[in-house]
Amino acid sequence: MSIPPLLYCPLPCERREGDGGQTVGFAEAIEQSGWEALRQQEARRLCPELRTSLRRADYKPEPDQVYEDLDSDPLVPDTPAPRRPASRLALLDELLKVGGDLKAAANTFCHKHKMKGPEDKRAPAHTLGRVWSFRELSDLLQSQVGGVGSAKSADLLRKTIELASLEDQEEAFADLWFGDERKPMWSFYDPDSPHNPLGNLTGGRAATVDRLGLGEYHYKGPDEELVQWGHRLPDGGKAMRPTAWDGGAKRPYWRPGGRTHPLGTTGRFKSDGGLPEVVHAPVKGGDLAVRVSFVAG
Repeated sequence: MSIPPLLYCPLPCERREGDGGQTVGFAEAIEQSGWEALRQQEARRLCPELRTSLRRADYKPEPDQVYEDLDSDPLVPDTPAPRRPASRLALLDELLKVGGDLKAAANTFCHKHKMKGPEDKRAPAHTLGRVWSFRELSDLLQSQVGGVGSAKSADLLRKTIELASLEDQEEAFADLWFGDERKPMWSFYDPDSPHNPLGNLTGGRAATVDRLGLGEYHYKGPDEELVQWGHRLPDGGKAMRPTAWDGGAKRPYWRPGGRTHPLGTTGRFKSDGGLPEVVHAPVKGGDLAVRVSFVAG
């Protein structure tokens, strides 16, 4: 069947082994950095305050997850290094200058250093997958055609997802962004299913959320309606392995490193069951390769 294109519708601190060897946490990095004594003293004082400011009381399993990511991400160097992401000491240097609201300052720092991880050169050869909230996708698409909050446009979008073929969706969404232009998109791929990253995601919503480590939709929004799709990067598009800076200082649910982190909530997946994960510039509906569909369950 063919659905009228939306575009034309009038819408009302532990040690961890990393790829480059052993990494250390903030405290050890400070000791090894050669900073002058006064900066070392101030940074040691700052570290526990940073941990406290980043704690999320609503994330029960690991309330210090954001700090732990920043503290031990193997892709982030402890001290400045050429052709590497910004170092932990660079973050502490910034916080020492700013003072005050550490969480806001850390978030600003992370935002400035997104998509700085090593390039994943395998990703462009794969169809990349994404699972997202239907509400968030709906709001984003409607905002681009002037219909945010319109029941009519939301209903049309739902029908386009439920009933339209991939070709219909490509036409309907061709010029619409499927991600915020100001932020990188997080996507995954499956080396065993290069043309359809959703092919091995079986078991419904709970298993999908578990396998992809989508803690936001398990802990914070267990009833959130989810959609999934596959897309290709535009010609010349690059994908980077996510670092702690991509995860940011506000979202304990997103993990750095380059693989998804299963939650272990269904008993089906262990920590080694993750899929390769990348961050990249947002894509448009014309880049769809696997149709948008609702996640069952």
